[in-house]
Amino acid sequence: MKVVIATDGQASSEHTIREAIRLLSLDRSAVHVISVLDPEERIGGNEDAADDLARATALLASEGITAQASMLRGHFAEQIVGFAEQISADVIVVGSSAQRPLVQWLTGSVSNEVIRRFNGSVLVVTHHRR
Repeated sequence: MKVVIATDGQASSEHTIREAIRLLSLDRSAVHVISVLDPEERIGGNEDAADDLARATALLASEGITAQASMLRGHFAEQIVGFAEQISADVIVVGSSAQRPLVQWLTGSVSNEVIRRFNGSVLVVTHHRR
């Protein structure tokens, strides 16, 4: 199985990766961790994409999972889906913070856009801030 895990450096990213480990057979999968820099939007931050990728691959490695890391530039959902299609991924894993509807309407939802654009399976891991 080919799995793409998108990370954005938010606190919820670690939770997303841990859920992917728990729910998917990542030890028998080709795992790709990606981080997208969107120079136009800067919504969601991710200005330290290289560090985000290093933390994500270290977390996966601590569970015995080897992952390839890639930093991409452009529109978040477009880059995530484009990368997944390029490698013929079976599933994309993305996180989603539980946002208020108004905030989501104003900023958009990368996870919703990925679901609309990708012709395969998408695992959306929600993270509720406490």
